[in-house]
Amino acid sequence: MAVSIMSASLLLFCLLQCFLQVFSQGKVFRSAPEANTVFLRPKRAKTFMEEFRQGNLERECYEEQCDFEEAREYFEDTQKTKTFWAVYSVLPQLCKNKNGGCEHFCNVIQGSVQCSCADGYFLASDKQSCHFNETIRCGFILPKGLQTVLRDHQTKTMEGNITALNTSVNSTEPIQDADLMSDLVAENRTQIPTKTWTTLESLIDSEIEDESYRQSGYCPPGECPWQALLFNENEIVLCGGTILNENIILTAASCVNQSDDFNIRLGEFDRSVNEGTEVDHKVEAVLAHRNYNEQTYDNDIALIKLATPIKFTRFILPVCIPEQDFAKKVLMREPVAVVSGFGRLGEAQIPSMIMKRLIVTHVDRQTCINSTQFVVTNGMFCAGYKSRDACQGDGGGPHITRYNDTHFITGIVSWGEGCERKGKYNFYTQVSRYIQWIHEGIKKLVHSGTNGSSQHLAIKRLYL
Repeated sequence: MAVSIMSASLLLFCLLQCFLQVFSQGKVFRSAPEANTVFLRPKRAKTFMEEFRQGNLERECYEEQCDFEEAREYFEDTQKTKTFWAVYSVLPQLCKNKNGGCEHFCNVIQGSVQCSCADGYFLASDKQSCHFNETIRCGFILPKGLQTVLRDHQTKTMEGNITALNTSVNSTEPIQDADLMSDLVAENRTQIPTKTWTTLESLIDSEIEDESYRQSGYCPPGECPWQALLFNENEIVLCGGTILNENIILTAASCVNQSDDFNIRLGEFDRSVNEGTEVDHKVEAVLAHRNYNEQTYDNDIALIKLATPIKFTRFILPVCIPEQDFAKKVLMREPVAVVSGFGRLGEAQIPSMIMKRLIVTHVDRQTCINSTQFVVTNGMFCAGYKSRDACQGDGGGPHITRYNDTHFITGIVSWGEGCERKGKYNFYTQVSRYIQWIHEGIKKLVHSGTNGSSQHLAIKRLYL
């Protein structure tokens, strides 16, 4: 028994000696700078011991929304906290005031406005404007005042093999870019009687002041260059779509299952005439939202990958994809938007042979909900006037909002109750809620195969 007690005492003495030796040669706990060299990225989520640590301004007020007491925890001084709070409390308003002065996207980073631009643009030296180097860019339309319809009576073929253009241009203002001008010129020209088209600018201005403009308005060639047309082997129009880039078309999930095989036509204006501006593309793959609901049309969104890349012209161009906050807080608050397509001229009427353009206003959510007995989900919005909306055949087509002369995709024509029924509106997939899905979907489709490798195979069906 005595031996055991002595052994235990000796062991305890040895342990104490070891502890004292370590303590005398180095620190048990490292300083914050030293610790951060080991833990390079400290956790920001609140942990069990966080309430016992001194406040961290980055964690409390920039990575998360904070209240006054959390800011006070950091400064440990009431006056300093009040000074900070006077500025911090108005930070969310910086981008709400004329979009922070940004031509495209506005973000508040560390207490100040930082502008950025859509793909294909770069931030100018003034840190607000968006400039470009390339003539072909998203959201771009023809110079205003184009007064002729281009005609070409040669036969077009699949995959964009188009014969020489027979064209004539008579514009109220000169076209500045020589490369674009060359697209319109051919050796043999046939003069076509001029027709004065209403420009988009004057159309929108008249819409804000007067609701007399009817659905019969046509979109002149080149003013809806992102419009795509889905059609089957019998040349029957299935739906519309929107060009996002040289490989991808945006449309509705409700459109891509209407036919086992369909093609895409771009640059179309008058379906009864071969104008020489049209290009047909085969479809390689489609990607639909995995949670699309056929009964409610919730998540009615899909992407189409073309078998061959698009060659952009002044009649075939991509629209810009907005950032989520910009789409939700800026674009969706613009007074009007543009819807286009080849849908029916009215309920129970024939489809339009010429592309139509309709100016619509955003309608408040409660009015949308009250206008229908069907479910209106958070992924939808409605737009239109009391007696005007899109019609059958326009589904999948673009809802476009212009901001500072750049055009952004804001909606996808989804569903409605008849056409032009009193008190009814058309419903759209709200693109602002699917920006991340769109970008992830594009990446998935781009890596799903090689363009041209499946031109003669069945369309690949994917989901995300």
